Amino acid sequence: MIRNPYIRIFLFFVAWFLLLVLPWWLTLVVLVGLAVYVPFYLEIIFFGLVFDIIYASPNIFSHYGFIIGTALFFTVFYGRNYFRT
Repeated sequence: MIRNPYIRIFLFFVAWFLLLVLPWWLTLVVLVGLAVYVPFYLEIIFFGLVFDIIYASPNIFSHYGFIIGTALFFTVFYGRNYFRT
């Protein structure tokens, strides 16, 4: 568990850098790992919106990143009780 807010801010900027540098699928793996490691990781929803802005096509439904980020947040948030009992 991360108690120090500076570590969480540092991880936010690391994830932001990885989002801009790495392919989307590798960044998604890193964000899922952070969602499991960091308690109440709401930043994953923000990064889902950024995924939509960067990688979305204007011809199709462009909110898949937001939906996936929100679903991952709630899955990890509620699943944490079952995994750490």
